[in-house]
Amino acid sequence: SSPMTIFNRTFSNKTVILNGMAVDILRYLAEKLDFRFITKDSDDGNWGSPQADSEFYNGCVGELQRGTVHIGAGPFTKTAVRDRVIDYSTALFQESNGILVPKPERESRLWNLFMPFTYKVWLTIIGTIVGCSLIAWLFAFFSPFSAFNLGADYAVADEVWLKEYLWSCIGSFLQQGQDFYPFAMSARAVLASWWFFIVIIYAIYSGVLTSFLTVTVTKYPIKTLDDLVTQTAVTPYVRRGTNLFDLLSNAQSGVYKQLAEQVVLYDPDVESCPSNPPRADQACVEDYSALLAIALKNCTQYYVANEQFNTGTIAFMFPEDAPYADLFNFQ
Repeated sequence: SSPMTIFNRTFSNKTVILNGMAVDILRYLAEKLDFRFITKDSDDGNWGSPQADSEFYNGCVGELQRGTVHIGAGPFTKTAVRDRVIDYSTALFQESNGILVPKPERESRLWNLFMPFTYKVWLTIIGTIVGCSLIAWLFAFFSPFSAFNLGADYAVADEVWLKEYLWSCIGSFLQQGQDFYPFAMSARAVLASWWFFIVIIYAIYSGVLTSFLTVTVTKYPIKTLDDLVTQTAVTPYVRRGTNLFDLLSNAQSGVYKQLAEQVVLYDPDVESCPSNPPRADQACVEDYSALLAIALKNCTQYYVANEQFNTGTIAFMFPEDAPYADLFNFQ
């Protein structure tokens, strides 16, 4: 589990070539205590959970019980269930579980033109265009001082046509100007107010549009464990034999019970999470540090949810009453 254990090569007899924090600690201890070691993976790929039909646990814990290995080096969480059959070293650090989620596809920038204003604001602007056109037309049509009503030689019928005022307001909004100007002062005052309104709207629109075009904001739908269990588009995956697996197996209520009802359990020897190639409907629930390492390496494909949960102490494991355990802890 990166960054504690990074598998470089695995041989047929389950021995492995490793790097990572756990191996660095083992090398330090080997130098101090003058011993050599061979690293291997667990035979069944599990960390260690009780088995109903056996006194031995599966995974690394079971191999420690049987004496197959002498130390369990990795991000093993201290739990009361495991502590019944093995001993733990001095605490190394605190670890939590996290959620690795596929990044949603970026939204098309085609409609960013309309993003500076909300849907309601655009409807308000459309309503304002219609309302301003209607008011200006009413003033011009009924005003005794319009050129058309005065019968002036220079009067045109456009002055009392509603569609001309509608086109004038639309043209002004699109900064295309207009074909005529009403003679009556009341109608002119309405159009002048409309122009001032347009200047303010364009100033706001231009500033907000610049930010939308220069910054792409991706909305992450899953940020907490509650978000994960209250949606159906993404399925949580949990590895068998882990501390979290035991927690979900015994959950009776609350969010962990909800997670247990939705989760897909997988064996690391059969499949992996995240899968290769990545799946958009798969969320990995595992050690936060390991998930963070994956997300940093594949930052365009995954992100880690904000919430950390099920915090526990990480330590190495020894067989019960191992004579060398105190020496390891002292170092």
